[in-house]
Amino acid sequence: MFFKKFRKQKNAKKLLEIVIKKNNTGFIFIDITNDLGESVETIMKGSKRAIMAYGYARRAAAAALYIQGIITQKEFEYVFSIFKSLQIQTEHTVEFQEQAAEDAAIYMQTYNIMINKHVVSKIINIAINYEIPLEKLSDQELLESVYETLHREQTTIIDKTFLNSLGQVTAITGTKIEPNSRALESQEFNTKINNSYVKLSKLAKSDSQKSIRLMIIPCDGSYWSWEFELSDEELLLADEIIKQLYDDTQGWINASTFSIVDNTETEFDDPDFEEIDFSFFDKNQPS
Repeated sequence: MFFKKFRKQKNAKKLLEIVIKKNNTGFIFIDITNDLGESVETIMKGSKRAIMAYGYARRAAAAALYIQGIITQKEFEYVFSIFKSLQIQTEHTVEFQEQAAEDAAIYMQTYNIMINKHVVSKIINIAINYEIPLEKLSDQELLESVYETLHREQTTIIDKTFLNSLGQVTAITGTKIEPNSRALESQEFNTKINNSYVKLSKLAKSDSQKSIRLMIIPCDGSYWSWEFELSDEELLLADEIIKQLYDDTQGWINASTFSIVDNTETEFDDPDFEEIDFSFFDKNQPS
């Protein structure tokens, strides 16, 4: 019996090994954005995992810049939509998305030791679900506020939320998250959640007018996610899929919705980010 040789994937470097850190604007997340942008051509020639890690890092940086008052909501939404397209182009499995998200967090932490995966997860959550301050925030003010929010919410009993049949985020009072609900080594578990992804993706691919973005995230501190753009009618259909997914994962996932912002007037028009430039922000910019 003969066996094929195992071939390593070419250019299988991780994001940290690809990006060259050049920028020093005085803003951590501008530096991350610019360094990623200047390395995008090399990244896009690399592995799917590096490409997806780029998407996670770019989205997190954009979320931080939005909270800091450096970019607009439309600009953040644009980066978010590109993240979604990268996810479609690469691989949607939980294991792959977790690896890519972890690679992104490791890369971002090289800019500041305080930037771990829990901080990144909360930054994205704040950008989507919280009131954003009107005043500009420095990096220190942003990170201190994120840590304060994490501490406050970890010491408070908060019910998990769930998307109800009206597309509203409501409290879950039933099943608790079981310790073994994340059995990623289980083929049955992978099959169930992948089937849910296929069903939701099919809904999102219709030609209907999209008004809602559905975001599915884990409840264990990871910050990988699935995003789908849906119409109001499709959201009602998606609710049944999510209810089944919630049961299949024993409460491990959380589904949230938010309105889609019209990006037609945004200054960003390059789908590969190659022309996005934040270099006009310098160390003297008011914070």
